[in-house]
Amino acid sequence: MTVRTDDLLQLEHKLKKNYFNLKHLRTILFFGGYKESFQFCKLLDSIFQQAKSIRVLDLSHTCMTDLPSSINNLKHLRYLDLCGNRVRSLPQDLCSLYHLQVLNVKWCPLQQLPEKMNRLINLRHICADTLTISRISQILKLTNLQELENFPAGRSNELNALACMTELRGPLHVTDLHLVKVGEAKEGILEKLKHLTSLWLSWDSEGRRIRQVDDAQTTLDEEVLQSLQPHDNLKELRIDSYVGRRSPKWMLANNRLSNIRSMYLIGCVNWQNLPPLELLPELEILEINGMHALEKVSSQSLGRDSVKKGFPRLKKLSIDDLPNLKEWTGVEDGQFFPCLCELVVRNCPTLERFPYIPQLENVILENVGLVSLTAFFSACCPEVSLPKSSSSSSKWKPLSLLTIPSMFISKPPNSRFLGESLNQLFLPRLFELEIRSCPQLCSLSDLPPTLTKLIIEDAGLEELPRIQEKGLTGGVEMVGTGSFLSTLSTLYISSCPKLSTLNIGLFQQQKLLKCLEKLSLKNCENLKSDLVKGFKELTALKELTIIDCPKLFISHFDVSLKTIEISECFITQGAWFGHQIPILHSIETVKIIGCQHANSDEDHELKMPDSFKLDSFKHLTSVDRLYLVNTSVLTLDLFTKLRSLRILDIDGCQGFLTNRLQLLHFSKLQHLSIRNCKELPYLPEDLNTLKSLMELCIENCLLITSLPQNGLPYSLKRLSIHGCNPLLKERCLDDNHDFPKISYIAAICIEGEIGSIQDSSLMKFQKLDRRLGLAFFAN
Repeated sequence: MTVRTDDLLQLEHKLKKNYFNLKHLRTILFFGGYKESFQFCKLLDSIFQQAKSIRVLDLSHTCMTDLPSSINNLKHLRYLDLCGNRVRSLPQDLCSLYHLQVLNVKWCPLQQLPEKMNRLINLRHICADTLTISRISQILKLTNLQELENFPAGRSNELNALACMTELRGPLHVTDLHLVKVGEAKEGILEKLKHLTSLWLSWDSEGRRIRQVDDAQTTLDEEVLQSLQPHDNLKELRIDSYVGRRSPKWMLANNRLSNIRSMYLIGCVNWQNLPPLELLPELEILEINGMHALEKVSSQSLGRDSVKKGFPRLKKLSIDDLPNLKEWTGVEDGQFFPCLCELVVRNCPTLERFPYIPQLENVILENVGLVSLTAFFSACCPEVSLPKSSSSSSKWKPLSLLTIPSMFISKPPNSRFLGESLNQLFLPRLFELEIRSCPQLCSLSDLPPTLTKLIIEDAGLEELPRIQEKGLTGGVEMVGTGSFLSTLSTLYISSCPKLSTLNIGLFQQQKLLKCLEKLSLKNCENLKSDLVKGFKELTALKELTIIDCPKLFISHFDVSLKTIEISECFITQGAWFGHQIPILHSIETVKIIGCQHANSDEDHELKMPDSFKLDSFKHLTSVDRLYLVNTSVLTLDLFTKLRSLRILDIDGCQGFLTNRLQLLHFSKLQHLSIRNCKELPYLPEDLNTLKSLMELCIENCLLITSLPQNGLPYSLKRLSIHGCNPLLKERCLDDNHDFPKISYIAAICIEGEIGSIQDSSLMKFQKLDRRLGLAFFAN
C-alpha cells in the first residue's frame, strides 16, 4: 500500500475513521521531511495504535522532534531508523521493544537515553555517535550486539564490558582510552571477539594528539594496550595516540598477528622501537606516522635466517613525520620487501638510509634527509653500466632501479646534491618524474627517453635538462641516427626564477620531442624565448600554457596546437603567421589573462617585431571557447570571424564590448558570461539575435540597470544575475519593465539566495515556480 499526501490532518482523520486497514501491516517507510513536526507526531501516534504488527519502521529524515510513547505498541518491531531527525530524547517505552534488532539514531542531537536501554537484549546493531553510545548504561548486558562502530572507554562504560560482547563483528573503534583508570583494564578483553576484522584503538578521539604525559601515564598506556590483545583472525589494526614507550608482548610474538593485512601506527610519539613487523606473513599495507621517538628500524637482531623474506607480502609502505629516524636497514644478503610496489616517505629530515627495493613502481620522497639517492637505497644492488651520454664522475656506483615508473621528490634538505644523485640512478622504465620545492637544485642530469611526464616546480634550475639520445633502449630509434625519440608528452616548468633561457637543454632537441602534447611554463620571471624557430618543430603540441613570464614572448608554433592559455606575457605576430598565412587555424580554445603589455615593445631586450599587430587575432577562425580575463588591449572587434564560437567568458575586460551591436557574427554561441566589467554601462542590444544561446551569466556589472530593449533570445534556458545594480533586479521583477523578457526562462537566479528578495518580489518568483517549476540556483 502506498499513500501520497501533503495533508497530514486529512490522513490522520482517515486513520481514525479506519479508512485504511493497518492491522497486518509489516513495513512502513516515510519519504521526505514534514515541517509540521507536532502534527506528524500525532499522525504516528494514530498509526501506532492500529499497526501493531510492524516489523520495519523507517522514519529517517522526516524532521520529527519527538517519538510518541505509543511506540511501545509495536512489540514485534525489529528495525527502527530515526537517522537525521531533530529528536533530542527517546521515550522510556522504547525499552519494552524486546525484539528490536536494529536501532539507527545517527545524526540525531540526542541529549539523553532511556535508563533501561540495556533491556533490549536482542539488539544487534546500534548506529550512533560515540557520545550517544557512552550514555547507554551497563552496555555489557547487550551481549547479542554484532555491530558497534564506536565504543567509548573510560566514561560510563568500563573497558572490560567488551569482553561480554563476543558476537561483535566487522570494524570496532575503541575511543577515549586515555580515560581508562589504573587497574581497570584486565588481560584478554578482546581475545574472545573472534569475529572482529578491524580494530582501531584510540587514546585521543578528538584528534588532538597532544597529551600531557608523565611516567605514570606512559606505564598505564602500556598496560591498557597489553590488555587489548585481539583475536588471531584480525585483518586490520590501527593504534592512535598511544604514548607508551614499549610494544605490547602480543605484538612481539611470532604468531599473534598472523592474519593482519593492514596496520596503521599513528601519533605514537613515545614509541621507541617497532615490533618485528617484518615477520607478519600477510601484511600488505603499513603506515607509520608521528612516531617522534623512533630513531632506527633494524632487523639485524632477529637473526639472519628469520628475515630472508622480511615483509614478504608488503605492497605499500608509508612513513611520515618521523623527525628522528636516521636509518631503516635490512639484512644485506636477505630479501627485504620482495613485493613492495609503493614507497611514500614524508617529513623524515634525518633519514639517510633505506633498504634497496628493485621492484618499486612508485616512489614519493618529500622532506627526506637524503644526501644521495644511491646512499639512501643503501643495501646491495647490481652494478650497471650507465649510457655513455650520461656524464658521471661521482664516487657512488650506479644504482639500478629497474621497475620504477614514477618518482616524486619534494623538499629534500640537501637538494643541491639531488641532480648528481639522479645522475647515478639507472631508471630504464621511469615514466613520470616530479620534483618540487628544491630551491637549491641548480641542474639535472640527462633524462631517460622513456619519460612521459616531467614536472619541475620551485627549483633553482639555471637551464633545462636534456634527453638521453644514445645508449638506451625504450624509445623509437630515428632512422640512421642511432638516437631515440623521446616519449615525453607532458612538460610542466613552474617557479624557476633562475631559469633564463630555453636555448639549452630540452628545446634544443625538438626533433626528439615528437610526442610532446602539453607544455606549461609558469612563474619564470627571467625566462626569455631565445629559440630562433620557437616551438615550430613540436609537431604534436596540443596544449600550451604560459603564465607570469613577463619577459617571454610567443612565436612560431605548429598547426597541431588546439588550446592556448597565456597570462602576463608577450604575443607576437610570428605566433599566428607563417609567411603571411595564418598557421593556427585549428586552435579551439583560447584563454588570455592580463597581458596588459601585449602590444608594447618598451623592453628593447625582447626585440619585438616591427610588424606586430593585434589584428592578427582576426585570423583565429576555429576557436570554440574564448576566455578573456583582465585584459584591456583586446576588443570584441578582433574576434568577429569566430563563427564556431560556443563559449564566451569575459571577466574584468572593461573595454571589450565597445558598442551596442557586436554579437551578430556569433550564431553558434551557447554560453555567454560577463563578469566584473564595472565600467560596462549596458548589455549588447543584439543579444536577442543569438538563436543558440542557452545560458547567460551577468555578475558584478554595477552600471547595468536594465536588460536590452530588444530582449533576450527565446533559446535561453538559464539566467544568472549577481552583484549588479539593485535597479536591474527591480526591473526584472516588474511586469511593466523587464519581467516579460525573462518570464519564459526555465531557471533563473537573481542575486543569489531567494530569502534576500523582498516579499513582493518573492511572490513574483513563486508565481513562476507554480507555473513552470522554476529552479533557483546560486552562481
